[in-house]
Amino acid sequence: MSATEFRCPKCNGEFRESLPMECRDCSSSFEVKDGIVDFRCARKDYYFSPIPKRRMLRLLDAEETTDPIEQLVRSFSEGGGQKSSWLYNLNQYACRVLLYLQPDSTVLDLGFGLGKVIEQIAPHVAKVYTMDLTREHLVLTHKHVRHFDIEEKVTLIAGGDGRYLPFPDNSIDVVFLSGTLGQIPDPDELRDAKNTLLHRGLAKVFPSHRKHNPYYRQIAYLEDVRRILKDDGQVFCEPQNRLNYEHFMERANPHSLSHYRSFFLQFLSNTYSILFRKNPEQRSLYSIFGYNRLFRKVGFQVVDFFSLGFDHGTLRHISPISRGIPYWQKQSPDTLKEKVKHYKYFVPMYGLVASVSEKPQKRHLDQCIAQIEQVLCKDFDGAVITLKDFSMTEKEKAVITGSIDKQDIIIKLPFSFQSLQEEQQNALLLQQAHELFANNLTFWPKCLTVGEFEDIHYFVEECVIGEPLKNILETEGRTARLEMVEDVLERMNPSCSQKMTTRLTDDFYEQEVNQKLEKLNHFILDTGVRKTLHQHFYDLLYGMEFWMGYVHGDFSISNILCTHDDKCKVIDWAGFLSNGMVILDVLYFLNSVQRGCTSGSSLLQPVKLLASDRWPVPEEEDFFQRQCKRCGIAMSERKALAHLYWLRHLTTGVPDHLFYGRLKVKTKIQEFIDYAIVRH
Repeated sequence: MSATEFRCPKCNGEFRESLPMECRDCSSSFEVKDGIVDFRCARKDYYFSPIPKRRMLRLLDAEETTDPIEQLVRSFSEGGGQKSSWLYNLNQYACRVLLYLQPDSTVLDLGFGLGKVIEQIAPHVAKVYTMDLTREHLVLTHKHVRHFDIEEKVTLIAGGDGRYLPFPDNSIDVVFLSGTLGQIPDPDELRDAKNTLLHRGLAKVFPSHRKHNPYYRQIAYLEDVRRILKDDGQVFCEPQNRLNYEHFMERANPHSLSHYRSFFLQFLSNTYSILFRKNPEQRSLYSIFGYNRLFRKVGFQVVDFFSLGFDHGTLRHISPISRGIPYWQKQSPDTLKEKVKHYKYFVPMYGLVASVSEKPQKRHLDQCIAQIEQVLCKDFDGAVITLKDFSMTEKEKAVITGSIDKQDIIIKLPFSFQSLQEEQQNALLLQQAHELFANNLTFWPKCLTVGEFEDIHYFVEECVIGEPLKNILETEGRTARLEMVEDVLERMNPSCSQKMTTRLTDDFYEQEVNQKLEKLNHFILDTGVRKTLHQHFYDLLYGMEFWMGYVHGDFSISNILCTHDDKCKVIDWAGFLSNGMVILDVLYFLNSVQRGCTSGSSLLQPVKLLASDRWPVPEEEDFFQRQCKRCGIAMSERKALAHLYWLRHLTTGVPDHLFYGRLKVKTKIQEFIDYAIVRH
């Protein structure tokens, strides 16, 4: 870190080269303490956080061995009453595909809060500056970046109350406005906490109080952002939509506590808030027109909008709103409610990319699709790709549906190491399918291509057109297609073939049980409980004999599709095993039926039913007994099978990167311990 990287936040002057940093022009001095540059110009006690300060201080005092992200999510959820998924959802990945981030890029994240985007961006660029008024956020993020081994790339800055952003002109490639655009603070309010209600109200209602009016503060702020951006620089932000459909169809606006005030002019809405709520509105939000006008007014030449929806709590879908964005096919929802939810004026949140240049570089997603199109055009006679839907899954990968020529395709973009490994396994298996199942190719999708574009891996396969079995069971009853499922299981592992059986001992037990229990040890602090859990599975499973063969790995009603000609295809082969325990697919299927067809069913509930000989549907019980007989397993082993399924299912879902899932895993482990060990 060098003082020459920065400029004075008070006067925009240069710093002397020595530390602490001293401005050559106004002689203001700023210190660097514990790896954090302190550019706060007024008070030092700012605290703007969804986590109560007392909880935050306890979190910061936690031992270094404590997982900072897990503790962060717990404090966020318990302290703010918010959904933990708000910390880690689609918008941490959106920037990867909607911008063009280069290895030598310099990125600034303003108002980064709890640091949810840092680990996605830092590994792919040269430098990341993060700035927030709340120093506690920075201390927490210091732990955060060490956890991800990206400390050298990240510079932490406490600041945001000065007249200027503390950077030279034309020095930043990309600026992230992480939730700051709608609530840029009034510098005078920050300095003087005693401003009256009347003063703040007048400032927000009447343009005559120009320097206090939120709109003009936003203009001044964005002008300074424009100053520090390079000539080809960009801004990415996720502003909330003032006309969010949720606020008049589902729930009141949490800021105005009203269903319909979003349709008022800001002047009228704020006047209402002052008169009846005794406080002016805390955020300045706009519609798509307002945001477009705001950014163009300060000199951005191109402003592209994407819908991030369609639920503010999850943000799983991306779709373009601006015209002229290539590849995308306009969708036409069936119902009026769905049309409103998808309509560009009413989506919950926008992904906004504002570019300084009139001809910005193509975003990563466009270039990635162009590369895929170039590869596939040889097989599809020069046809072009069109995209229909872009969604994120809990397995941390984007799933894009589209078509080329008349072939429907799926493009998968994994964003974590674990999801990348799964997709590599899936693609390898699909490519080898002709050798493995020469006579049974009807239930396999075809792998079309795999590749990589600048750290973004892509996997393209045939999109299976069919109805998920889950939907069919909802309408026809849960036993509707049992014969079809049995046929698929038979074709994968014909009963007439020579059976290979293996006892669950020694290395095989280590691989199938012990290694998975080790993954759970991270969530169990009590070593005595760990030992008890290990002993429980040893007593149940050690020495059992299993028929080995081909195993899908997630043979669930969501992954089984029924085509128009009443044939079956199975998708998502990422967990495939060429020499696995065949009975596992039976267990996955039965448990997915129970959970999918019973509202509120947890992971543990079907495990209890299966283990206790109380399966609720006789036809499915008969199916289970036939499959156990086929696999050479006695019905006296059903408890062992049920607990084996629980272990396999849970450890497969242990997140590698999506940290809000860790609390869920911990809860599921405790529920199982209470049921299987404490109760007995």
